[in-house]
Amino acid sequence: MVAAILEPYRQGTGENPRFAISGIDLPVPPVMITPLSLLLHEFATNAAKHGSLSAAAGSIEIACSSRDGKVTVNWREVGGPPPVATEDEGFGSRLIRAAASELGGVVRDWDAAGIVLEITIDLERFPA
Repeated sequence: MVAAILEPYRQGTGENPRFAISGIDLPVPPVMITPLSLLLHEFATNAAKHGSLSAAAGSIEIACSSRDGKVTVNWREVGGPPPVATEDEGFGSRLIRAAASELGGVVRDWDAAGIVLEITIDLERFPA
């Protein structure tokens, strides 16, 4: 699912892959597909506008892991401009918070070196 959502952002990258996806490949329960897709799409859109995908050498590392009934998705942007903190919460930030809440998850963000996002989802809330 992650690769499919990010496909439009891979176009034209040729031999320079912009995404490195690693970790487990879990089936996504149907009730999680929409909010998880919204999160990943919003992360990618922000990266294209303001983050690592706005720079020629920028890339994104995505790692998925599972432990104790929880899934964690880490999104790390490399080679982009430094993140700029704003006081105003825009639509994208509200969308991310709402989608994470719908998943019973929490999104943590920002690192001085580049954008780092992590969402942890409790799978017990979503039986297959």
